[in-house]
Parts: sequence; C-alpha cells; structure tokens
Amino acid sequence: MKIRYIIFFTGLVMLAGQTVAQQFEYADNNQVKTLLGGQVKVRGFGSVDLKVSQWNKQTTLLVGGHGGVILNNQFTLGLGGYGITTRSKFKSSDNQDNLYLGGGYGGLLIGYSIFAREIFHVHFPILFGGGGIDVLEDEDNIFSNGFDNIKDSTGFFILEPGVEIEINVASFFRLAIGGTYRFIEGSDLNDISQSDLENWSTHISFKFGKF
Repeated sequence: MKIRYIIFFTGLVMLAGQTVAQQFEYADNNQVKTLLGGQVKVRGFGSVDLKVSQWNKQTTLLVGGHGGVILNNQFTLGLGGYGITTRSKFKSSDNQDNLYLGGGYGGLLIGYSIFAREIFHVHFPILFGGGGIDVLEDEDNIFSNGFDNIKDSTGFFILEPGVEIEINVASFFRLAIGGTYRFIEGSDLNDISQSDLENWSTHISFKFGKF
C-alpha cells in the first residue's frame, strides 16, 4: 500500500474530530450548542471479537477485542487489539517450508453509529495503531521454543476502516457483523511483501456493556 492512502484516511479521521470540536453556535441566550448536545451521556462497553482474514494468501483466524466509551449512543472511543491464532504456512526464498506467521496488532479505535437506538443499525469503526509480525519455525508448537524459533520479524503501522451491522439484542448486549480492510505501512519482512499482509477481514463481535 502506498503511504498516501494512510495519510488520506488518517486525515479524514483528524478532520472528523476537528469538525466535532468546532460544530457549535451561540444562541440568543449565549448558550453554546454542540454536536453532542447540552448533556452528554457516557456509556461503557467491552467486546470479544473473532476475525477471519488472509495473511500472506492464507486464511487466518484472529481473536481479540475492543472496549471504551460511547457518547450519546453515537460516537465510540476506545482501544482494540487482535492476535493471529492459526498458522499461515509458507515457503521462504531458500525453500524452507516449515515457516509460519505469528503476531498481531492494536491501537486506538473510533466509531460512529447511525440510528443506534434501532434494533438494526450501522456502525463505522476505524482502528489505527501498530503491530508486529514474526516468521516462526516450528512443526509442533509455534511458541514452544520461546524466542528461539523467530527467524524474522517486523513492526508496522496499521489503519483499518470498516463497516458493520449492529443488533441490539438486549440492553446490555449487542451483536455486530461486518468487514474491515487492513492497510499496512512499514513492514520489511524478507520473504513476504507488504501487500501480502493487507487484505479484507470479516468479523463478528459480542459487545457487552451499558448501551
């Protein structure tokens, strides 16, 4: 991925935040009107997430979660993180074929919901942060030798926008199904290109909290 796409999407996020901060006007009684309204309702939540995606052309399951606060049942601000739980096998340029990928990513998560009080509604999340990928060598257990089985590793910057359908199952439980696209910048693995780490993801989230 070209870095200009990361700059573009990050700029949109910053512009949206600036717009939220500046959207107010003075009424006749000198009260300030804001986008969030005069009384801000703050709610908290946490989730367990399952993601299916392709890393290096191999289907992979990622497990993780996110949590934070919801402002006026529309704006979400929190943190999220995900780790690879299945093996993505590949062969290196020197024909070594017992190699697998491990690692994950996480960062700041912001979002906006449309018609959040309806049973079915749309939510737009954006995660941006960082992560790391390790090239591991082990036939039986990719974590059995500690750091001895790491043959290559890299860090990267990630931007992951998406869209999901949320279902208000109960006052304390929401189910979300959606998709995201993973943009990566800064990876420098020897045998895996940066584009092989970028792809679509589908996910299901189980969200618990006070909505």
